[in-house]
Amino acid sequence: MNSGNRSTVGVRHSLATHLALRVVPPFFVLGILAIWLFRLSPGAAVLSTLLVLGMGGAFALMLRSQLATELGRLTGAMRQAQQGHLWVRADERGDDEIAELAGSFNAMLAHMTDLRVSQIETQREMASVQNELLLKAELESHKKEIEEANRHLEIRLRELSLLFDITRSINSTLELGELTKLITEMVGVTLGFQEFAMLLLDEETSELRVAATYGFPKQADVDAMRLRLGEGAAGRAAQRGEIVLVSDVSQEPDYLPYIGRPLAGSFLAVPLKFKGRVVGVLNFNRPTVGAFHGDEIKLLAAIANQAAMAIMNARLYQETVELSLTDPLTGIANRRHLFQRLEMELTRAQRFGNQLSLLMIDIDHFKLYNDRNGHPAGDEVLKGVAGVLRRAVRKIDTVARYGGEEFAIILPQIRREEAMSVGEKLRRAVSQLSFPDADSQPEGKVTVSIGLAQFPGDAQALHQLLVSADSALYSAKSQGRNRLVAFQEGPGEPVRKIAVEQLRRRSSGALRIVTPAAVPKA
Repeated sequence: MNSGNRSTVGVRHSLATHLALRVVPPFFVLGILAIWLFRLSPGAAVLSTLLVLGMGGAFALMLRSQLATELGRLTGAMRQAQQGHLWVRADERGDDEIAELAGSFNAMLAHMTDLRVSQIETQREMASVQNELLLKAELESHKKEIEEANRHLEIRLRELSLLFDITRSINSTLELGELTKLITEMVGVTLGFQEFAMLLLDEETSELRVAATYGFPKQADVDAMRLRLGEGAAGRAAQRGEIVLVSDVSQEPDYLPYIGRPLAGSFLAVPLKFKGRVVGVLNFNRPTVGAFHGDEIKLLAAIANQAAMAIMNARLYQETVELSLTDPLTGIANRRHLFQRLEMELTRAQRFGNQLSLLMIDIDHFKLYNDRNGHPAGDEVLKGVAGVLRRAVRKIDTVARYGGEEFAIILPQIRREEAMSVGEKLRRAVSQLSFPDADSQPEGKVTVSIGLAQFPGDAQALHQLLVSADSALYSAKSQGRNRLVAFQEGPGEPVRKIAVEQLRRRSSGALRIVTPAAVPKA
């Protein structure tokens, strides 16, 4: 029992004893008075006294029991309240002081209950407010995360849109020169780089050569710059096939600045790779240190991949076109390209009133050389003659392999006399060229026969020009070979008929050849 319980029981016992002591003496006095008044015998007096005392004791016990019961209920309620059961209530029945005390106790418990309920509600409100504050802080944190995610998403969408526009633009052409210019303008203008350069890899020399630039001043001779693989930051990017970032070029000993450019700022080299093959490098310059961040580098890498694919497509297209227009053995124009070029030059000469000459060239006794020395040696002769012809004419002239051992040369904007001079120079150049076993030929060397026809003097249309040049070539062959013969109108109709028939047989259907009756006669 705790101290509170001991205190309550002690009060109860003290109160019962006090009442008992106050009740018994009056009974004892009454017994004495009764003995004295009734002058009882000693035996009766003792019996009476005992009876009175017994009645007093019984009354005291009854009083004590009643008081203990009522106080017990009150103390029991107090003990439960002391243990925290504030909803318990004491018995308030009766109108005595104990009932009044129980009522006061109950009122105190009710007040305490109200205070406890108020305290619980306050705690709940505080917990609710605290939870709301935590939820609000969490929402604010999520709001910031969402805003940051939205910002990155918007940047990513802009980058993807920009990448799509650049990809669509650079894939709109298959001409390599136009493509490099377009990529340079798109990257420089759209992305806002002050200085940008595209370097393409020359696989024969293993050098990076500047193909296009943007933003460099004229005094900076950037176009003349050449880099070997592994040389400088751009060379390392091309050699490794990896992005090279130089945050501060002044602190990079291996960085090679552009010719005439100051050593300051940051530099980024992104390789142009397609299916693991490096075709070049995109170089980006900025005047400030640490000017390139991660997301921007990823975008530039994606642009470089698209540019590399476009460059490879353009090169493949260019190679395909060259193969379709180039003779694979000699590397000069083929018959198809000859006809296209001749038609274009003839149309231009007709429009501007210019003159045009056509040379038909045939290697003398070529079949004999092939039979004696084999076809590989004959192929070397064809390549050697083609090289001599190509080196001896102007850039605007067209040298083509007409078929077999025959060649044709288009000489635009040139008079007959000048064309004859060119033809003679070509004939002499071929005859002076050394070939294996050339001394076994009838003339002791490899020679050519040349026929010349001129527009508009010898022909007015493409087929007439071809027939006239071929007729002149046949005349050169019939006159002993190793000579130049210009077409002349005259009594050579049988020769011209033979030339027409030969031209007809050599044609592959790409050009319609008229009959001899349609050719102007002498």
